[in-house]
Amino acid sequence: MNNKNKFQKQDTILSFRKEEFDSFVLEYAEVMRLISYKDDNQKDHITTQHGYIILSLACSIKTIIKNDFMTLSKFVAVLQSFLKGLIPSKEEIYLTEGVHIRRREYNKQQYLEILSIQYDFDPIEGPEKTKVEKEVIATVDKIEAQHLLIYLNKIISKILL
Repeated sequence: MNNKNKFQKQDTILSFRKEEFDSFVLEYAEVMRLISYKDDNQKDHITTQHGYIILSLACSIKTIIKNDFMTLSKFVAVLQSFLKGLIPSKEEIYLTEGVHIRRREYNKQQYLEILSIQYDFDPIEGPEKTKVEKEVIATVDKIEAQHLLIYLNKIISKILL
């Protein structure tokens, strides 16, 4: 195909969905995508795709992921690593500018803590005097992590980028 041939796509939202887990709410849209193009012989071609678009993944007080496939895939990798026991205790993993994740152990049970991070930069004192406030906004046990991971993998397998 030469450069004159252009793909055109049109998304039609079939439904908006909201799934609630113990600590999270996942919002996504079910979409039908129509793709049309002309080949080198100027013959029209049309195809359709069915899939999902992730809108957000949120805790009770903060959105963790908003329409960002890269952050979603990193979150899935963290869940997988947690379930395999590959995350060191208390080590914080950067997910987004305001969200970090760490593994903790309480009463011989392992949990992932989702942390809301706020930076209070002091312009006079400089970056070395920046205060960091951390608040645990969600705690995830292994059962919820597995449940969420199964569901997210199903959605990701049909995600439209």
